[in-house]
Amino acid sequence: TFIYDSTKVADDNQGTNFKGWIRQYDGSVNVKWFIDSIDSSADIGIQKAINYLSTINYFNSSTSLFFPADVYTITNTINITLADAHITFFSDGFATLNNHCATSDWMIKVDYSTGATANFIQFNMKNIILDDFSPGATRKHLYTERVIGSTFENCFFQNADIAVDMNKDSNLNSFINCQWRANRLGFKSTDGDANNNVFTNCQWRYNTGTSVDFTGTGENRIIGGDFEPHNASPVCILSTSIVKGTRFERNIQGEVIRVLSRCTVEASVFSDGGTQSVPAVQVNGNNNNINLISWSGAEAINIATSAEYNKIRVQNPNPLVTYKIIQDFGKNTVLASDTAIHSLSKTTEFSDNESLVPSDLTTWTASNMNVTKVGTEEYSITNSTTAIGSISYSLTGTFTDLYIKLSQIAHLVCGRAAIYVNDTNVGSLAPAMEYRFGVAVAVGTFTDPIIKLKIVTDINGCGSTIKYIRVAEGKIPS
Repeated sequence: TFIYDSTKVADDNQGTNFKGWIRQYDGSVNVKWFIDSIDSSADIGIQKAINYLSTINYFNSSTSLFFPADVYTITNTINITLADAHITFFSDGFATLNNHCATSDWMIKVDYSTGATANFIQFNMKNIILDDFSPGATRKHLYTERVIGSTFENCFFQNADIAVDMNKDSNLNSFINCQWRANRLGFKSTDGDANNNVFTNCQWRYNTGTSVDFTGTGENRIIGGDFEPHNASPVCILSTSIVKGTRFERNIQGEVIRVLSRCTVEASVFSDGGTQSVPAVQVNGNNNNINLISWSGAEAINIATSAEYNKIRVQNPNPLVTYKIIQDFGKNTVLASDTAIHSLSKTTEFSDNESLVPSDLTTWTASNMNVTKVGTEEYSITNSTTAIGSISYSLTGTFTDLYIKLSQIAHLVCGRAAIYVNDTNVGSLAPAMEYRFGVAVAVGTFTDPIIKLKIVTDINGCGSTIKYIRVAEGKIPS
């Protein structure tokens, strides 16, 4: 329905006003009112609709822009620069904004940052997909400055070079049930000025670069959600941020999380994290609080030698895989629930020539095992019968804070390597598919201990290729 108003002829916008004929409507604005069917790109009509919304009261419900479920071709940047604006993009199904912009341009740019007294924008999206018309992660989707208190719900950000870049006081925003897929970079803040943003039950998968980068930002939170398989390293870089109850699955390469300073990683599950001979969590800064409630993979934690005053707890690792906490704890506190509690104020590196046992494993006592040296400190160890095979070495004396390190570079599917002290299992290495990993475990105090490396199987011929085994007292193996 249209009503003619001669005073508004000059305000023709070809959407709600056609030379004075005023569209009568209640509620949100339909973006298709502004899109000309003869246009090859929808961005012209979308921009007209946004410009019309700038004339509407800030809190008016009509500042919601409705996108009927469809695919919208975007060839030029959509600019939202409304002072004190409140604008929402939403769809009744899923509307896809297909990025055809130049690779140097953003598909959507939300920015009102003119002058020292610049205003803020609240920009919301619901059921919107930002995609690249030609998958390959070459274009950029959403850039914001001074966006505050916004909500992004059930949105997809995919196939972008940079999916979301929030800057200059882009604070207190919420991402709920959103997904980042096949991007080079998922979420970042170029200038580090994106604070107190919350990601709830979101998913990241198949991103070739960093999925979430909070470097330089204030506190941001990731609550629940999943970092699913095939993200590249590192999945998540944290600075002054909180991750709680989030699941991290197998990574393509490198560490899963890189932690800078003043972060909390609480009650998070790491599944196959760090399986490429790198840690699940790399701690590079100070004053972090990390609690992994379930973990499997090569290494749980790597603490940089310069990192201090971190509190780290590793709970419930995969029973077939013992973890490794590397190098110098310095002024950090590490609690490990499966075999020991570490609370060390100072440790020293464990050099190769300080091992309490011979590095040449062929000199160890073998039981139902064949031991062959196949390289520098590399040994093939296989069962010679169907019984459990082992090699062992006896020490004489009382040893306090005994530590053991084992590295493995190949493992047959039918066996499992395990470390025993006086026939008590103090560490295990899982079968198959893990091409290189290690374990460092504290085993307490023993008198005249017998160190054994067993191949736990009853199949003749199964075994492992072991790089080396080290045993030290009162030191962490390097």
